[in-house]
Amino acid sequence: MNPVSIDNNECLADIKSLTGEAFLTLDPDFVEHLLESVHSTPVVWKLTVDAHNDAAITKQVIGTQGYYLRLTTNNTKCYFIWHDRLANVFHFWGGHDEVKLAAGIISSRIRKIVFRNTPPMTVEL
Repeated sequence: MNPVSIDNNECLADIKSLTGEAFLTLDPDFVEHLLESVHSTPVVWKLTVDAHNDAAITKQVIGTQGYYLRLTTNNTKCYFIWHDRLANVFHFWGGHDEVKLAAGIISSRIRKIVFRNTPPMTVEL
């Protein structure tokens, strides 16, 4: 997982392009904080991680109304996390260490949910 650096204008264009109409429904305070964070630095780091191929697993990773993505965003100080349904990947924007931490947390959550949803193996003797 290696983040790539992008400038702040590319970051905002990327977020708006991927989120589409959903960007307009985001909490105005969150958007204001996002804009301040992105404009406070000339370089933003972006990281993309594959989502699970089972949509039900991915929905649990995201949580009801994006609960776990928002929680991870807040706890890691990442600028923004988004699941792209068409490409089936998670996108992370923020500081270098923050996007790596957030991606690790989401990857760990995927593994945890897969494990929890995997039926125990039976062994016949």
